[in-house]
Amino acid sequence: FASNPIKEHELEGKGKVRNENTDPEQENELVLHFDVNKTIIMIDKAAGKSTSDLLNIVIANAAWGHIHKGEEGEGKAVWKLFSKNPSILSPGEGLITYSSFVEKTHPFSRNIKRKITKKSRDALTTTFTNPGQPGSRLRGFVESLRHKLQLPSAVVGTKLSRQAGLDGAEVYLLPSFLRALRTLKESKRKFSVIFRTFGSDLLDVAREFNAFCCGVHPLHVGFRMDGSDGQPDMRLFIPGAPTSFPTKGSSFRTEEAAKCSVELENSVEFKGQPRFGSIDRSEQTVTLALGTLKQRKSASDGYPFSHVAKERIITGKRNIYNFFKKAVSRGPLSLAIRDCFVHWREHSQAGNAGKLFVLDSINLQEGKQQIFFDDNIQYHNAKIVDICDIRSPDVSVPLPRAIGRFLVRAEPLESITNESYYVNKIKQCEESFRRSFKIRTQLRKSLLKCPKIQQTLRSIHNDQARTPSPQKPYIPWPKLPEICRSSTSTTFEEVSEPSTPQTRVGSPVLRTQRSLPTTAKEKWKMEVKIANKASHFKP
Repeated sequence: FASNPIKEHELEGKGKVRNENTDPEQENELVLHFDVNKTIIMIDKAAGKSTSDLLNIVIANAAWGHIHKGEEGEGKAVWKLFSKNPSILSPGEGLITYSSFVEKTHPFSRNIKRKITKKSRDALTTTFTNPGQPGSRLRGFVESLRHKLQLPSAVVGTKLSRQAGLDGAEVYLLPSFLRALRTLKESKRKFSVIFRTFGSDLLDVAREFNAFCCGVHPLHVGFRMDGSDGQPDMRLFIPGAPTSFPTKGSSFRTEEAAKCSVELENSVEFKGQPRFGSIDRSEQTVTLALGTLKQRKSASDGYPFSHVAKERIITGKRNIYNFFKKAVSRGPLSLAIRDCFVHWREHSQAGNAGKLFVLDSINLQEGKQQIFFDDNIQYHNAKIVDICDIRSPDVSVPLPRAIGRFLVRAEPLESITNESYYVNKIKQCEESFRRSFKIRTQLRKSLLKCPKIQQTLRSIHNDQARTPSPQKPYIPWPKLPEICRSSTSTTFEEVSEPSTPQTRVGSPVLRTQRSLPTTAKEKWKMEVKIANKASHFKP
C-alpha cells in the first residue's frame, strides 16, 4: 500500500533505498477483489437471468462473425457466424462478436429508455444459441458448459449440499474460484478476499462460502478456513448467513460461532466494524457505510445511510483506501461490499463512475498486491472499475499499466472449463508486477549512484523540511533568455548564417534584445545592424 515516494530513499548521503521490499522474488500478500455475477457465479437472480441465459451470453461474447447488409428493402445489418468454436481471441480479421454486434445495432440513446434498450439486447443474447437464432450451431457448447457446472450425482440432494445452499444439481460458486482459494491456503499464502457486487446476491454467496470455510462444502469436505486450525478466519459475517454448520464431529457449535462473531465485531482490530458494507457515490464524494447493504434504487432517492452510525461512515477515496489498508494489515480476512449501481448507470456505465478500486500502482510498501477480477472489464476500457492511485485519487490509472497486473477481465468461457483458471491468472499478475518491480528497483539503484541525482534528492528533501513557500510559476528553459541577452552566439537554427562581431555586455544589443523579431534570420540582421552602429563599424 502507498507511501511517500520521496521518503523511500535515504537522502542523507548514500542514496540507499529503504522501506521497500527489494527482493522481487519474495511472495507478497494478496488482496483479491472478486465481482460476483459471471465472475464467480453463473446465475443472476436480481436480473432474472437463469444459468442457461448466462451461458448463452458467454457464448455470444465468444462467437465471431461478419456483418452483412440486409436483403433489398430491409436495410438492416445481419450478423453471420464465422467461427466454428467459441474463443476469447478473434480467429481472423474483420470479425466481431455477436454481443458487440448487438450493442452496435441497439445503442443507448436519449429517445429510448435504457431499460427498453437493455431488454432488447438481453432478448437477443440470452437466446443466442436457441433454434432459429444466429448461434444455433453453437448450442452444443452451451450444453458442454452446463455439464461442467453439474454437481457430482453422489452429492446432489445430500445434507451437505442443502446446508451449503445447493438445492439443485448445479454448483453456485465456480469450482475454479474455490480451487484458487484452496490452493493459496495450502501453499501457505497470505491473502484477503473482497466480494464486490452491484446486486443483492451477497447473502447466497456468503452461505456457500462459509460452508466452504467450515469444511462442509460437498466438493471440499474437511478443508477449513474458519480459524479452527489456528489460521485466519475467512468466513463472511453477514446477518442471515450461517457461520457454522451442524455436522458430526464439528469443533464449532452454533453458540460458539455466534460468540465468535460478537467477539470479532468488538475486537481491537476492527473497533466494532463489521466485515460488510455498501458504497454510495455522488458527483461530490464517495461514501462507504459499514454494517449495511442498502442501496439507492434511483438517482432521485435520498441519502441511503441516514440509519447508519457516524462511526461506521467513511467518506472520501483516501479514507476508504486507508480503511481497507488497515483492515487487511491486521491479517487475512474476507469482506463483502455492495457497490453503487445507480451512479454507474446514470453516468453511462463509465469506468470512473464504477466500483471504486484505490491502490498503490507503483510500490508494494507493505508487501500487498491488489487484483480485481470482473467479467465487465474490457481490454481497452476498465468500464466497470474506477481504478485510481492513492497518490492522485481523482486520476485513473492508465489501463495498459493495470491490465494483467491489477485488473483481470474474468472470462467465463475459461473459468468454467478450466479449474485452474484463477490460480493461473493470479500467478500471471504476480509475475507481471514482479518484473516491473525488479526493473524499477534496478533503475532506481542505478540512478541513485549518480552524484547529480543524489544532490537533487537531497535538495528536494531539504526543501520539504523548510517552511513551504509559494511555488514560482514553471518556466521551461529558464536560462535561455539570459543567454540570449548576454551573447550574440548563433543557435542551432542559425548555423548557416555568418558569425557576427561580439558585443560588450553593456552594448545596445542587450538593451534591444527584448524586442527582437522572433525568426532567426530577422534576429541576426537586427543584431548586425545594432552592432555596426554601436562600434561605428562599416563592412
